[in-house]
Amino acid sequence: MPVCAAPLAPLLRVVWFTPVLMSTWSWDSLGVDLRLRLGLANASLRWLGLGALEQSWLGHPSTALWSVLVAHEWKWLGFNMIVFLAALHALPAEVLGAAELDNCGWFAKLFYIIVPMLRTTVVNLMVLSFIAR
Repeated sequence: MPVCAAPLAPLLRVVWFTPVLMSTWSWDSLGVDLRLRLGLANASLRWLGLGALEQSWLGHPSTALWSVLVAHEWKWLGFNMIVFLAALHALPAEVLGAAELDNCGWFAKLFYIIVPMLRTTVVNLMVLSFIAR
């Protein structure tokens, strides 16, 4: 049984992976930046009716580091998701089926079977996040 059988799953994968494909230059050219009145964050605040919270996110020392961190994590979230989904789809069906036959509950199956089998993927993604970005 596939892990993600939703009809919109391929579209959602593309949407989540698109920020990885975009360079920093293209982010700025599309207005996905943190400047006052031009950026996506301030446009979202205005759209929500919270225009009083608009600010120059990179211009204040208290918000600059967090703004860069959030933008960086959002950019690489799609890559991590695609790799993690590939690892989930690669889990052997025989092992998961044997757990079902042994009447293993979902909590035990998650923590004693699935998480240990995904450990190498998680470690690789952590190493990549420290050295490759």
